[in-house]
Amino acid sequence: MHLVFHPIRSDRRMRLKRAGDTLVINTKRFDFADMAAGTTRELADLGEWFADDAERKPDGTLVLHLLLPHGAKASKKRLYPAPIRVEKDGRIALPR
Repeated sequence: MHLVFHPIRSDRRMRLKRAGDTLVINTKRFDFADMAAGTTRELADLGEWFADDAERKPDGTLVLHLLLPHGAKASKKRLYPAPIRVEKDGRIALPR
């Protein structure tokens, strides 16, 4: 799973967790197990935390574009986050 972040000014909190091809954002589950290689799921079908379509690359990598909320005094790492590759299930550390 490859996560690409799009910073947005907001005081909302975000917690991420991976379970296979499922991403849990706060308490809401988004299951991508049914996406075949080379397919996309449109933004309109995803939800408020997503910034762009979900894509399953031909090599099977799932690429998700997520809005990343930040406060008024955010760090450079939060304002300009690098994409991350998530290899294991469990909690995902966000740029601070």
